[in-house]
Amino acid sequence: MPSLLEISTHFFLQIVVILVTYRLLWPLLRRLGQVQVVAIMIAGFLLGPSVLGWAWPQAQEWLFPTKLAVGGTSIVHPNLTAIYVVGQLGLVLYMFLVGSSFQLDIFGKHLRQAGATSATGVAVPMVLGGAVGWWMVAQGGFFTDGVADWQGALFLAAAVAVTAFPILAWIVYDSGGGNCRSSRNSRPRTRRASDAART
Repeated sequence: MPSLLEISTHFFLQIVVILVTYRLLWPLLRRLGQVQVVAIMIAGFLLGPSVLGWAWPQAQEWLFPTKLAVGGTSIVHPNLTAIYVVGQLGLVLYMFLVGSSFQLDIFGKHLRQAGATSATGVAVPMVLGGAVGWWMVAQGGFFTDGVADWQGALFLAAAVAVTAFPILAWIVYDSGGGNCRSSRNSRPRTRRASDAART
C-alpha cells in the first residue's frame, strides 16, 4: 500500500501532466477556432487508454493507475480515488456558481426559449448516448453479461446527459455568448464560474 506522501506526490504529478498537455494543445486549437474545454477533453483522450494506453500501456498504467494489489486482492488505486474526488468537487463548485449566478427575471421573460434550449441540450445527448449504449450491449465486452440492452442504453443516456450541461455551459461562455439571451439562461453571467471550472 503506497504511503500518503507517495499518493500525494503521484497525484500532483498527474495534475502537472494533465495541465502541461492541455497547455500544449490549447494554442493549436485556439487557432482552429476551438474553445478551451475542447483542448481539455482532447488532453484526456490523449492521456487515457485510447491513445497513451494503446501506444505505451506501461506508461499509462503507471501514470494513471486504476487497480492496486493488496494481499492478493485487487482494490481501487488511491490515486484514482483522489483524482475522482477532486474532479467531483470542482464540478459541484462550478454548478453551485451556475446556480448562484442564475437570473430569474431573464428566465421569466424568455421562458419558452430557455426551456427549448435546455431541453435540446439534454435530450440530444441523451438520445445519442442511449443509442450508443444499446449498441455497446449488443456488441458485447463493454458491460457484464447480466446487463440488458435497455439497461445499458439507460445508463449511458443518463451519464451523457448529466455531463452535457456543464460542458455546454463552458462552451457557451468561451464562445463569447454572454450577450445573447439564451446563453444567459444556460450559464452564469460572471467570470467566476469559468475561472472555477478552469481550476
